[in-house]
Amino acid sequence: MTRLLPCSILMLIASASVAQTNNYPIGSTVDDFTVTDTQGATHHLYDYTASGKVVVLDFFFYNCVPCQIRAP
Repeated sequence: MTRLLPCSILMLIASASVAQTNNYPIGSTVDDFTVTDTQGATHHLYDYTASGKVVVLDFFFYNCVPCQIRAP
């Protein structure tokens, strides 16, 4: 089990870096989108970026073992 965790983390990092580079070319602008949080408030991407904030999105699946390790 102790060897499985570092391998899982390396695979997660590798897949995340590939996913980021395949969707948009470096330096391009992402389309605006709206999400609703668990409290029902809506958030617009461009509202955050217009105020100079950096936005990091972290998607996970509830049955994903590396996801559960990161955010139990």
